[in-house]
Amino acid sequence: MKHTAGREGIWAVLAVLLCLFLCAGCAAVPSDPSRSDVLPAVPSEETASVPGSSGTQQPEESGLSDLDVTHIHSFTRPGPVTPPTCTAEGSEVWYCACGESRVKMLPPAHTPGEPQNVPPQVGVPGWQGRVCCTVCGAVLEPGSEIPAVRPEEVARTVMFRTDDVTRVLAEDLTETRTLYTTDGKGSYTTENGQVEFWLAPLASFLVAGVEVEGQYDALEDLGSGHYRLTGIGSDLTVTAWGRVIPIPYTSDELLAHIGSYTDEDGLITFWWELNENVSLTSMEVRISCGEKTESESVFLPRGEWQYRMPKNEKVSFLFVPYGEERRGSGMEVSRMYVPSAAEIPIPRVEIETESGFFPYADYISAPPGCLGRSIENAEQLDCLVRIFDETGAAVYDSGSNRTLEERYRGATVKLRGNTSAYEEKAPYRIRLEERADLLADLIPGRRESGIRYENRSWILLASGYFMDQAVGSAVASVTGVSAICAYRYVSLVFNGDFRGIYVLAENVGQGSGTGETQSRVPVSDSGFIAEADAYWWKEPYSFTTACLRSRTMRYSVKYPDMDDLSEDDPAVVYLRNRLTEMDAAIADGSGRYPEYMDVKSFAAWLLAHDYLGTADGAGTNLYLFKRDDTPETKIEMGPLWDFDTACIIVNGWSVIHYASFFSFSRLTDQPAFREAYRALYRETCGQVWEKVKAELERIDGAAYTAMMVLENSRWGRKLHTYEDQMVMYESFFARHLAWMSTELAE
Repeated sequence: MKHTAGREGIWAVLAVLLCLFLCAGCAAVPSDPSRSDVLPAVPSEETASVPGSSGTQQPEESGLSDLDVTHIHSFTRPGPVTPPTCTAEGSEVWYCACGESRVKMLPPAHTPGEPQNVPPQVGVPGWQGRVCCTVCGAVLEPGSEIPAVRPEEVARTVMFRTDDVTRVLAEDLTETRTLYTTDGKGSYTTENGQVEFWLAPLASFLVAGVEVEGQYDALEDLGSGHYRLTGIGSDLTVTAWGRVIPIPYTSDELLAHIGSYTDEDGLITFWWELNENVSLTSMEVRISCGEKTESESVFLPRGEWQYRMPKNEKVSFLFVPYGEERRGSGMEVSRMYVPSAAEIPIPRVEIETESGFFPYADYISAPPGCLGRSIENAEQLDCLVRIFDETGAAVYDSGSNRTLEERYRGATVKLRGNTSAYEEKAPYRIRLEERADLLADLIPGRRESGIRYENRSWILLASGYFMDQAVGSAVASVTGVSAICAYRYVSLVFNGDFRGIYVLAENVGQGSGTGETQSRVPVSDSGFIAEADAYWWKEPYSFTTACLRSRTMRYSVKYPDMDDLSEDDPAVVYLRNRLTEMDAAIADGSGRYPEYMDVKSFAAWLLAHDYLGTADGAGTNLYLFKRDDTPETKIEMGPLWDFDTACIIVNGWSVIHYASFFSFSRLTDQPAFREAYRALYRETCGQVWEKVKAELERIDGAAYTAMMVLENSRWGRKLHTYEDQMVMYESFFARHLAWMSTELAE
């Protein structure tokens, strides 16, 4: 018995140890207080007992008393999960290590979607920012309400005129005619007794249905608002019903370009070009003229839209395209019909593009650390260029001696400039197929002089609303700036649209300096033209020197043409070496710079801008040129260009005088340059205003003022008459020259 009892005692001890081990395992699993899905540990009602014992009976030989062990459950092991639905609870089963389970109930839950914009329908309001369940569609957040559409906002009744229908039935016309309905919105054509009509739904709507009252055999839907009625037996009334186009709050770029042409009677025709992979369902046109505004939808089968322009009033058109289930970004243009412009005795340039579009380009911004905005990929459009003198006589036609099919091949036009290209009144570059002197009959005595300045490239500057071009050219001639571009103030009519006062000017380009090929910069084939250029970052090649080290300015190459050369070409290497040597001599203070540069040319250029009080620095178009590659010629400055900020600084030097990004701030500290500058000032200061006044008096003041009235109506500028500007310039030079006299006194 002792042997048996001892064995039972051993079993009892082992059982107790096993139970303690299991309980310790349950209790040892820590609960993560951050997890709410783990059920808490709970005490068990069970009591562990020693196998083979009963009640509280002690084993005879073991020497151990009964041991009660309370088990603590920890439900940390996941089991089956029944997900909740939008309306019913779900459940999760969790297990303890000992096998006990507990069930956790999960409340019903919706699945919210992205905020939606629901357009209103007829009699049904819409919402903005509504959030719905993606499973059952329940509204979770109602958002803000948009009022319902009234029935009269989408219905349009189109009445066919009785006389027209009767005439169609009686005469059985075989030709196609376009007739207009009584409300002027829809239209229809007739052919062999059939009636075809188009419906133009109101803005933001599509045609949802058509009802026809009267006798007819069939109504055919030809698509895109185009319908055909056959077998007409009476007068008809057609009622069109619309449905709302869902409009997202983000717009897409659907339109690429808007084209137009205004005929001599003021009827303007618009058409548009779409971006790739885009189709439209309708086009809304919002029209503004003075205080009057209106809106009209364009039906697309025609692919164009017409409007009768008022005389001498600017009209703005906002085109809003509608695609399938989306609205595109609007494109706004303005037009002005001015038949009386041809009667004002000022030269006129007319440009008509073959496509009907206006020049366009990609707009770009400067890289970090650089200056300015500019354009690239400027599209060259085939065009017809006609020029009339102040009497209205035609003096040039790029389409002359060409067939009707080839008349647009004589010239191209494109956008030019940098920041100025961003304006609606933009500057343009004309390129002729054959060389011509467009100013030959516009500048008195030019043709009779026997020297013709024929070129292929010509400029239309948009800065005609001030007479700064005349003032700048006069001052340049006083100081003796090398190369002065000829010009003439003109009015510009582009595709029948009055664009205001422009400056027709010669292009800064290379030429021999004599005879028919003479250009404004007398550079032979072996010479060069460079520019200290703030827009170097868009040029094919640029470089720095001792005077141009920052990212503000670098040298770019204007001639030779870098499109045909690399930076290692001998002509480019020659240009770069000469400018590098000159700037090094300026920067080191050795006084060697006269070996490389024409000092008087640089002094004349700077003095001209100082006389003008020019407020621009980096944008003053700093051209430098060398006539040829011989040692006898030196680098010169010129021509003077870009007078948009002239006559602004009264009591001070021009900005370029002291700007650190070019060499003048160093040259003005050099004795030789200072003396050349002062000597030129003493020689010319008494001639400035008289020369400017004489140049301004060459302009027909009455004609210029009459054109300025139209210019200001077109672009909304303050009216500056010829007389106003004469007073302004005289006052400026009186005050500014007095300041310079004090500053440059011996």
